[in-house]
This record gives sequence, C-alpha cells and structure tokens, in this order.
Amino acid sequence: MKILAIGDSITWGYPFGPSDSWVNILNKEIKKDIIINSGINGQTFYDILKRIESEINEYNPEIIILTAGINDAFLDYSLDEINMYINRIVEIVSSYKIKIIFGIPFEVNIPYIDRKLKNINNLILKVCELNAYDYIDFRDKRITFFDECHPDKEGYKVMAEIVKNKILKLSYVKKIIF
Repeated sequence: MKILAIGDSITWGYPFGPSDSWVNILNKEIKKDIIINSGINGQTFYDILKRIESEINEYNPEIIILTAGINDAFLDYSLDEINMYINRIVEIVSSYKIKIIFGIPFEVNIPYIDRKLKNINNLILKVCELNAYDYIDFRDKRITFFDECHPDKEGYKVMAEIVKNKILKLSYVKKIIF
C-alpha cells in the first residue's frame, strides 16, 4: 500500500533534497516508508500530466497527493490551461481508481506571483469542491522559508505536520497507515 506524493520542488525538498522533504519527515514520524517522493524541481501541472500515468504504473499507489501551481504562476500559464491539465490528470488518476488529494500551495511573497497563485488556488479548490476531493492547505503562516519560494528545514517540518493532521482524519488513509 503506497501513497505517491507527486509535485514540484516543494514536494522534492529543495534546496536540501528529499531527505529533508515533508514526505521523508512524515515517513519517519509514522515509522513506515509508504509515501513515495516523486517531486521534481520546476514541475508544472503540464509536466505532471505528462508523467502521471508512468508514475502510477511504476509505483501502483492507492492514493496520490498532488501539489503544484507555483511554477505555473511563474511561467504564466493561463487558468484555462491549468484547468485543462488538472482535469486531464484527474481523469487519468480516476481511471485507475486511485484517490487524489490536492495540495494547495502557499504564497511566495512576490506580489504579482501571489496574485496568480490566489487564482490558481481558487481553481484547485473549485475542482476539489465540484468533485468532492480532499485537499491539504499549505497556506500556513507557520511555514518559514529558505528563499521566496522554498521552505527551510523548519518549514518542511511544519508541512509534514499539516499533511499528517489532514490525512489522519481521512478514513481511507488511516487504514493504509495503521
């Protein structure tokens, strides 16, 4: 039984690497190595769409935690494009009967990017609401940063705590972990 955490550098653990990512911190806390870190620096929803099916076939997860959006804002993808990529990802994941949990990215303290991120986050929340998907809200002021966009080591610990607190409330995740 596995959970696949797929996303960008925030999932991967930049700049420290996967060993200091929220994924690895959480695996250590639950004393099981069931969450697979499939974060890749610089990824967008489009990039994740291109690789989601091969990741599913390689890891055979029961649950996917998908966190993206920050790079989409930096690269100025339109909301229509992002919506199309998200919906296609959801179609693929659903065809495998895998549960999906979206991560809602935090703001990055760059005003023009944060305006775009608010719109992207609203889009993700709308997709979650319309489809009854669960989500993990990373817009938490306790997250501290290494630079404008990436958490420091304490920030990744807070992210792990946020994920743990959310997923332990979900019955379909509890049965995998415990």
